[in-house]
Order: sequence, then C-alpha cells, then structure tokens
Amino acid sequence: MGTQANGPGSLGPPPGAGYGAPPGASMPPGHPTMTAPPPPPQQQQQQRKLDPDQMPSPIQVIQDDRHTHGGPFYTNKRGQVPPLVTTDFVVHDEGICSPRFIRSTIYSVPCTPEMLRQTALPFALCISPFARQAPGESALPLSDFGEEGPVRCNRCKAYMCPLMQFIDGGRRFQCVFCKATTEVPPSYFAHLDHLGQRSDKFQRPELCLGSYEIVATKEYCKNSVFPQPPAFLFLLDVSYNSIRNGLVHIFCSHIQSILQELPRAEGEAESNVRVGFITYSSVVHFYNLKASLAQPQMLVVPDVHDMFVPLLDGCLVTVQEASVLIDSLLEQIPAMFAETRETETILGAAIQAGLEALKSVLIPQSPFYSQLGQDCVAAGCCVDLFLFHNAYVDVATIGQVAKMTGGQVYKYTYFQIKYDDKLSEEEGAFIQVALLYTTFGGQRRLRIHNLALATCSQMADMYRNCDLDTIVNVLSKQAIRQLLEQSPRQVRDGCIGRGAQMLAAYRKHCASPSSSGQLILPECMKLLPLYLNCLLKSDALSGGHVTQQGAHNTGLGERVGRAGQITICSMCQDWPMLLGA
Repeated sequence: MGTQANGPGSLGPPPGAGYGAPPGASMPPGHPTMTAPPPPPQQQQQQRKLDPDQMPSPIQVIQDDRHTHGGPFYTNKRGQVPPLVTTDFVVHDEGICSPRFIRSTIYSVPCTPEMLRQTALPFALCISPFARQAPGESALPLSDFGEEGPVRCNRCKAYMCPLMQFIDGGRRFQCVFCKATTEVPPSYFAHLDHLGQRSDKFQRPELCLGSYEIVATKEYCKNSVFPQPPAFLFLLDVSYNSIRNGLVHIFCSHIQSILQELPRAEGEAESNVRVGFITYSSVVHFYNLKASLAQPQMLVVPDVHDMFVPLLDGCLVTVQEASVLIDSLLEQIPAMFAETRETETILGAAIQAGLEALKSVLIPQSPFYSQLGQDCVAAGCCVDLFLFHNAYVDVATIGQVAKMTGGQVYKYTYFQIKYDDKLSEEEGAFIQVALLYTTFGGQRRLRIHNLALATCSQMADMYRNCDLDTIVNVLSKQAIRQLLEQSPRQVRDGCIGRGAQMLAAYRKHCASPSSSGQLILPECMKLLPLYLNCLLKSDALSGGHVTQQGAHNTGLGERVGRAGQITICSMCQDWPMLLGA
C-alpha cells in the first residue's frame, strides 16, 4: 500500500547496517521494501540526497492507470476511487454521479474529525456541474414533475435521488441525508416490489441515476416569472491603437462565423440567443439592428458620465431576423473608424452601457442597495455578505453591496455549521449538489448530482482511497487564496509543511517501523512530493523578490494571470504533463 525510496536526506541520519525494516518487522501487503547494502563512509556524504532512480515515476503511474482503469467505469459502488484525469474512460451511471461532475479528495471519510485533523488531508470536492462528457456517455435525462414541482425532503430540502429509501408501502420515503421521513405526493406514488424498490424505478431518472435534470416551476424564478433567453452584447474598442494593430478588422471578419455557432436549445434548429454591438473610444456608439431597417443606424452617447441606452428596440436581435444588417454593420465598422486619431478609451462607461442594454434580459433591481454600495465605496468600506437564510433571499439585489465594494456573497442554504456526531461506518456519507440555471431556450432547470462516499475508522483506509489529482487541485487553489494575505515565500513554506504533515502521519500511523533514512509514501499519494514541487515552481508561487542575478524575475502581471488560471482550473484542465524543451 505504499512506496519507499532509499536515502536519508533530511529525514534522518545516513543508513547503517540492517538498512530497511528492523529485524522482526514486516511491511503491509503491497508495501514494497527497497533495501541496499550500507555505503562506505566516504560515499555517505554523496548520498545525502534521495536516489532519483528510486523515486516513483509519474509517467509509469499514468500508464499503469490507463492500462488498469481505461474503458468502462461503472458508478455502482460507494466510495469507489475514480481513474486518474489522464485516463480515458467511459462512465456508466448506475446511481452515483460521474467523477467528471464531482471528484472528492478522499473516498473513505473518517468517522471522527480528529482522524482527519491528524492526517492534514483536505476534505474537499471539485465540482464541475457542466463538465464535458466523453464520447459514448449518455446525456443527462430530463424529469418533469409538472406543476407540483420536484419531490423534496420536508426537513433538509434534498431532491429525490436513488439514495432515498421508500417505506410504508411507498407512501413515504426516508431521506438519506437527514433521516427524516416525508409523505409521497399522490401523483408520485408507486407500489414497491419484494425488494422494497419502486415499480417505476427504471422509468424515472431521479430514482436510478446519479445525475439528471429537473424542469423547474415558477417558484424557482424571481417574482414567479420565467426568464427570457440570454443575450450576448459585444463591446468593441475602436480607438486608434485598436485600428492600427488590426484588432477591429480581425474581430469583424471572424465574428460572423462565430455567430453561426451560437448555442441552441435542445431540439431547436436555430438559436434564440440575441446579440448586440457597441463600439467605444472616447464616446459610446449604439447600433439599431431592427429587421425593418434598410441599414444599421448608429446612435452616439457623448456624455459618458450619464450613460443611457438611446433606443428602446433594435439593440438586441436574433441572428436569424437581422443577419443582413449584422453583416452590413461588421463590414462598415472598420471603414467608419479607419481614419480615427482618438486614443482615449472609456471602458467603464462602455460596460455601463452594456449593462443598460441588457436590463431587458436581466431582472430590474432595487436602487436602494446600489446606492448603499456607492456610499460604502465613498467611505472606503468593503462588505462581505454571509447569508444563512433558508427562505428565499433576493441575492441578485442585496448582493450589489458586496459586488460594488469588492466583497463577496457567501450563501449557505440549510447550513449546519458543524457535524459533531460520529459517522456510521456502515451507512457511509452522501453528498448532493443542485444547480439552478436557465437553458439557451429560456427554460428554467435544476441539474442534480449525487455522490456516495464510504466511511472508515482506520487511517490506512483514508490513504488507500485518496484521489491525488483532486488533492493537488484543492491545494493549489488554497495556495492562491492565501496569496491575498501572505507573501509567496510564506505560501510556499505552508505548502511544504502541509505535504510533510500528510506523509508524516502516514509513516507514523500506517507504515511498519523502518529506518529513519527511508522515505515511505502511500501508494495513492506517492507522487505528492513531485506534484507539490511543480506547484511551488509555477509562475503563480515562484515569485518573491527580484535579485540582481535575475532569480524569481516573474513579472507581477504574469504572476497574477497565472494565479487566476489556477483558481478557475477544473479537473480536466489541471493534470500533469511533461513538456520538452
């Protein structure tokens, strides 16, 4: 269950006679022991470092996982560790969601929080609710509960899923998350078979699949009004520099093909997404693309301090109804501004203009919180909102205070600050993720993902069921967040200390007694030192100060850009790759 690499390094004194496990000690099954004759005294100084030939190879690990776990992956086992992100596999949903949607750092959750603290392993999830599925995988099915809406637990409001247990002949169900029982609506009732399963289990996606979608009712929309289809508003800088370097010409020549690939609603031949165009330099130009016009009309707003939309109709149109006018506009824009000498640009006013134009798509907001946010900015105050309401909260409106002051909104629905009871090793741990979104056709939907994890009382089971890819992804995001409060050097030292604590806990609690000159690594985490070293050498964390010799000379802008990339990296974008020079 582990790997050992010879060499004392900084972990202990040079090995002497009897290098390896002490007499009478045995290693756990699958935990290879690497021994070597004691080196002569004159060679001990040269062997102060670990032997690179004895270190695990990431290439070999990736190849072995592809050979072992490539192909079909059935999600019918609780706590099953998924293949590496570098492995090609096809998911067959059998009641637990695909690891493409949710990956956990550990798949055997400790029964007590103390065990988790001792290991220093992060317990976190990497959630990608709209992850791209592999060829051969089925699209998420859609369930429609009608006007009554989706069936949910009365206490914790969890959505119906395959993990729920039906009792009392199918008239009630017990929630797997909070153990409360809820009456089954008459329209949703079905008889149970001799195994206690509903007779319509395989006809309803929410009863047999780990991932599915549900049609949302008006209760899931603000003011009980279904939203309009989304819109894209393109803001183009037409100042002198953009004209000179060819950006305007490139945009206008390529946007036409992009508009033909706008997303469509399921089953629709044409896209309902509306588009609009705004150009700006020192003033803002709007364009009327109403289909009844013979050619596009330009409207100029010179007062950038009092921005407004100068037209009521024609700013946002579908590509189908105004394709001729859009093509004409894109041909005229480079010529209209070809002789401009205006170098000033007002990006802020342009974005404000876009907001004004999109208010027909966005739901109007109360001006109170916007004005309150402006007052906070004037006073130099930053507002972070932590919302714990279980009832409906107009986050879009009250969140303006946090948004305008540089803060954030943290919303916790039915939040329990701490689970202070022990987990049952027999029952396991369950997680449900629900996302409310609007399709490109304007339909309101819920996307549900369900994950089932095992529980354990032995620390060795935790290390045996870790997902190193997810651990590194989580550690990298945590490191980037710490950069806001600590120096790069402090963050790097923290990463090293965290990694050392993980491996030290494994050596202390899981491995057999051995020489202090041996580096003992758990099988699932034997590449952790290498991956942490790669993280520490990334442009986001390798900064610090610029020396006269040019060390750590990564520019601040580049470092911030790299940090932003790491923050938004999903699991399919964050994986090991060896690049040739």
